[in-house]
Amino acid sequence: MKIFGRVVYALLAVFTFWFVLDYARGSMTIQYFENEGKEAVELSDDVFFYGSARDYNQRTAIYESENLGYKISIYEIADARITNNNIEVNSYAYIMLKSDNPMTTPYYLRFSNGVDTLDVEFMKFRTLNIMMALNQEMTEFGVAKEVILEKTYTEILLLDEYKNTIFTESFSVLESDFIIEGRLTSYYDQNEILPLTELVDFDIYPAFTHEMDQYMSTLWVSLIVYLVILILSTYIVFFAKKKYLGKKKPSDILIKEQSKYKKSDT
Repeated sequence: MKIFGRVVYALLAVFTFWFVLDYARGSMTIQYFENEGKEAVELSDDVFFYGSARDYNQRTAIYESENLGYKISIYEIADARITNNNIEVNSYAYIMLKSDNPMTTPYYLRFSNGVDTLDVEFMKFRTLNIMMALNQEMTEFGVAKEVILEKTYTEILLLDEYKNTIFTESFSVLESDFIIEGRLTSYYDQNEILPLTELVDFDIYPAFTHEMDQYMSTLWVSLIVYLVILILSTYIVFFAKKKYLGKKKPSDILIKEQSKYKKSDT
């Protein structure tokens, strides 16, 4: 029974460790994006949001529109994969919505050519006053290039939560505006490797990883608290002497007193 109890205790300690680690990482991420993301919104640093989304990104917007205090920006991002010495590039339109006023309700962007329409929904980025458009399946950020180009859309409409039109703007994005695939393919054909920073002259950059080193204190504090609690609980469960009668060896005085009563009984 003792062994079983110790196994259960060890498993509980491990599960608690992973919970604390996951919680600390989550707290770090929240602090990072709430602080750094807020500054990025204020500075209109869009790359902070789309620069880590895919393998590569183009820093120049392929489309921008401002109306009634709203700003819509579209950037090209792309994934690149090498299979059997062949390069495959999938490009996407990363669509962002910003506003001078707080955005608290859903918004939609409708692409139209007078006959065909495509609606995508914006999702707010955490608690920040900025939104990103999901694909038509609502599974990830970014709409596939082919979906944007296939119907030759000529206008966009920003819609409110009830799909009432806020404003309409003319729209024109061409195949030639998406440059990442051509540049990556050309570079790979010449060098047989994918570029790192070799294409920055064309405003094409590899994805970056958000650095959260300055928020590591949250992780260390959580781990230290966990270790302190683990050490204390281990001591109490396995090493602290029991303070109640029956679990502690009787004192010599108590043994003598007990023997007196036994003699008197006889």
